Amino acid sequence: MPRTPLPAGSRTAGRPPGQAGEDGRTDAQAAAVRAVARRRVLDRAEPAELPPVVNTVTGARPELWPTGRRPQLACTAGNFDEWLEAVAAGHGVGVAPEPVAQRHTHPGIRCLRLKNAPAVPVHLALPARDAHPPAERFFALGTADAPGAR
Repeated sequence: MPRTPLPAGSRTAGRPPGQAGEDGRTDAQAAAVRAVARRRVLDRAEPAELPPVVNTVTGARPELWPTGRRPQLACTAGNFDEWLEAVAAGHGVGVAPEPVAQRHTHPGIRCLRLKNAPAVPVHLALPARDAHPPAERFFALGTADAPGAR
């Protein structure tokens, strides 16, 4: 979400209630973004009121939210950098795994913890043949206890 909350009425003044402004957000959506910008933790269901920016290649999609609580898309981005800049510009909020939030900081973005979110599966990929020996050993360690591994 944008680091600096939008002031009340900014980008929303002078239009009928419920009508989207030039940034595509309604007054209610802009107010919801301002309200959560000061918090440290959100529940997974809460962002349904917040318009997400979705990276169409690797990002969290609205289908990940509970049925009946899915958010309406703010906009899409074709890559990670575009997604980051769209969130920083205030077009909507983004959802990313914690390691992404820690590794890819942006001066215009503040990250909040999203509790009760589903686990994100992580996979190790290596060539089917002739993998580097340390990669093979690492893979073997990760699959030693996994049923039906490899």
